[in-house]
Amino acid sequence: MKRLALILFAIFSINIYADESLFNKANELYSQERYSDAILLYDSIMSIGLESSEIYYNLGNCYYKNQNWANAIWHYEKSLQLDENETTKQNLELV
Repeated sequence: MKRLALILFAIFSINIYADESLFNKANELYSQERYSDAILLYDSIMSIGLESSEIYYNLGNCYYKNQNWANAIWHYEKSLQLDENETTKQNLELV
């Protein structure tokens, strides 16, 4: 039983690390102004069932930079549903 628990813990830890790695890579692409590529990575994180206000916020920023106003607004609003962040509110007002 301990062995099974250890194996499950290891698999779970690897998944968390992989997801964090994708998030960091997406952030790096954003900082390089490769917004479309960053969107793909953020979307891939969400496609495996993970979501956070930070991912939605970052997606909103990417769409804003690509002048895709509708998607920027949608993602900022989704981010605010998960966390009432003042910066997100300001960005939403800006759009």
